Amino acid sequence: MRSALQTLLMAAVALGWTAQASAQATSAETGKMSSLGKKGAPSGKVMSREELRACLNQQAELAKRRPEINEQQAALKREREELSQIEQTLKAERASFDQTSKAVAEINERTKALAAKVEDFNTRYAAFQQAGRTGQSAERQRREFEEEQKALQAESEKLQADRGAVTPVSEQALKTYNARAASQGQAAEEWNARQADLARVAQKYETDREDWTLDCADRPYREDDGIAIKAGK
Repeated sequence: MRSALQTLLMAAVALGWTAQASAQATSAETGKMSSLGKKGAPSGKVMSREELRACLNQQAELAKRRPEINEQQAALKREREELSQIEQTLKAERASFDQTSKAVAEINERTKALAAKVEDFNTRYAAFQQAGRTGQSAERQRREFEEEQKALQAESEKLQADRGAVTPVSEQALKTYNARAASQGQAAEEWNARQADLARVAQKYETDREDWTLDCADRPYREDDGIAIKAGK
C-alpha cells in the first residue's frame, strides 16, 4: 500500500505534466501574430493556415492584375489621342471642302449674274445702234455704253481670276475623304467597345480588392503559418 508521501509526489508530477502541456498549448495558440494589411492592429478571428494561404494567393493575383489594367488603360489613352488627332485633321479637311464648295457656288452665282448683265447690255446697245440716233444726247449715251462695257469687262476679268484661285473638290478627293472618315468612325466605335470592356475589368478588380480587404487584410494570422506557407508546407 502506497504511503501518503508517494501518493502526494505522484500527484505533483502529474500536475506538473498537465501544467507543462497546458503551457505548451497556450504558447502555440498565442504565438506571434501579424496581418496582411497596413492599417492599425490586426483584429477579428485568427486565420487558419489554409485561409492565410488563400488570402496570399488572392493578394498575389490582385498584384498581377493591377499592372495589366494600368498598361491597357495607358494603351487606350494613347490610341484615343491618335484618334483625336485624326478626327481634328478630318474636321479641318471637311471645313476646307465646305469652304471651297461655298466659294465655287458663289462664283457660279456671280457668273450667272454677270451673264444676265451682259445680255441686258447687249440688248440695250443693239437697240441703241438700231435707232441710229445722232446729236449730243446720243453721243452722251454712247459714252455711257462704253463705260458700262468697260465695267462689265473688268468684272469678267475679276471673276476669271477668282475662279482660277479656287480649285473645286474633285470627286476622287471627296471619295477618299469619305473613306477615311468612315474608317475613323469605325475605329472610334471599336475603341469605345474596348474602353467599356476595360472599365468592367477595372471595376471587377476594385470589387475583388475590396472583398480581399474585408476578408483578409486586417485579420490576424500566426507568423509561423506564414513561414510554413513560404516553405511550401
